[in-house]
Amino acid sequence: MPISNKDKSMMKAWGKAGDIMSRAINSVLGGSKLIAGGTPAAKGTTNVHAAVASNAANLFPGPITNPDVPRNLRYVFAASYDGGNLTVVGTNQFGQTQTEVVTAVANTTVVGTKVFKTVTSITKATVGATANAVSVGTGDKIGLTTVPVSGSPVLLTANGVGEAVTFDATNNGFTPTTVPNGTTTYVINANV
Repeated sequence: MPISNKDKSMMKAWGKAGDIMSRAINSVLGGSKLIAGGTPAAKGTTNVHAAVASNAANLFPGPITNPDVPRNLRYVFAASYDGGNLTVVGTNQFGQTQTEVVTAVANTTVVGTKVFKTVTSITKATVGATANAVSVGTGDKIGLTTVPVSGSPVLLTANGVGEAVTFDATNNGFTPTTVPNGTTTYVINANV
């Protein structure tokens, strides 16, 4: 699919903003570079997999939709869900296979910690007695494909305005203060 002129202009602007920010940060910190930029979609509740009843087969049927960008997942459990814990298999932002086991909590949204680029399977632990369901969507944590130097400051701008960011060094991801909504553009700088 060809890139539109609008997208090319936005990418050029992101690069220019990142370059300006990197030069300013380098003068203070040294070694900083633009490591990510983009406009992720809003988090969802069913955008990876629609609801599956707890009394259905344990392996979730297709299709499974991969996240729009590498990011964490959210698991929405209905009241009285009794299908057991979930096991999610896929790849992280580096293409490495990973598994996340999610403890089921009825009537709760459980936020996963790992960053998934792809999801290849989702399995319930047991066939429940009820039709109460669980669905899988995307979260607010965005994966980085470049690893910052340990202890490096991670600086974030959202639509050109600096803001606080929570960095997860274990899963190499960040959670912005302004949550992804499909219109906010993020630029991340860090020492690499």
